Amino acid sequence: ALFDRFSGFLESLSFTIVDIKTDTGLITAEYNKPESSVWDSIWGVDVAQLHIEEGQYKILVSKTKEGGT
Repeated sequence: ALFDRFSGFLESLSFTIVDIKTDTGLITAEYNKPESSVWDSIWGVDVAQLHIEEGQYKILVSKTKEGGT
C-alpha cells in the first residue's frame, strides 16, 4: 500500500514512475518541470514546481528504527 500511495504523491509532483522494486524499496522516477499556462491562472490551478533539476531520480524507501518508513 505504501508504494501505491507514495507513487501517487510523486506523480502529483510531476514525477513519472519508471520502475518500482518493492523487494529493495527502490523507486526510479523521472522529473519534468510542469509548464504553467494562462489557463492555470484563470482556473486557479496551482502547479507545484520543485526546485530540482529535471532528470531521473532514485528514491529509497526503508524502515526506520521505530518501525515507520
